[in-house]
Amino acid sequence: MAHDIFGYMKTSAPALVPFLRSDAQARLLAALMLRPEREATLTELALEMGVNTSSAYREVERMVGSGVLADRTLGRTRLVRADLSYRYFEPLAQILAGSYGPVEAVRSALDGVDGVQDALIFGSYAARFLGHAGPSPQDIDVLVVGSPPGRQVRRAASVAEESIGMPVQITVLTPEEWASADSGLVREVKTRPTIPVDLGEQRGTPTPA
Repeated sequence: MAHDIFGYMKTSAPALVPFLRSDAQARLLAALMLRPEREATLTELALEMGVNTSSAYREVERMVGSGVLADRTLGRTRLVRADLSYRYFEPLAQILAGSYGPVEAVRSALDGVDGVQDALIFGSYAARFLGHAGPSPQDIDVLVVGSPPGRQVRRAASVAEESIGMPVQITVLTPEEWASADSGLVREVKTRPTIPVDLGEQRGTPTPA
């Protein structure tokens, strides 16, 4: 069985959307249905799904055959995209936006915030995203390390909430607070599932250690 970068088995049913066949399938659909203008190669999709190319090929074949995805050939390259004519495109895209969209929504919302050094998602959403069983998350908990203006942080939370339709709670800690073991919150976050938010090469991601 293939594993993603977090070591989670991709053949397991996704905790966030348990009625889908596998986490790999969910990530494939999210990669394309949340960006319907996008076309991607099998290699790109395999990387995002966390599986090998052969597994990605089989999943793409299944989804193209059922009309969920469409494909075309450009030279020797196969390009895959969401099929907007699929009857259930809109409701499925909404489900995926609420389940697999928060990571990208948070990253995008924080992109223009000054003074953010690092960020990660923690709490129930991170646990479900990484395959830990439990109730469906009701909000998104975000930890920001740095010294961003409060107004910009509140705006970022509002933008992310509007994008995914779920409450977004952003907690800000200074680098010194994040490095300290004195805070119960810090200890909790560092010992539980977290999802790093990629803020670009000029910033890092806090490593729970």
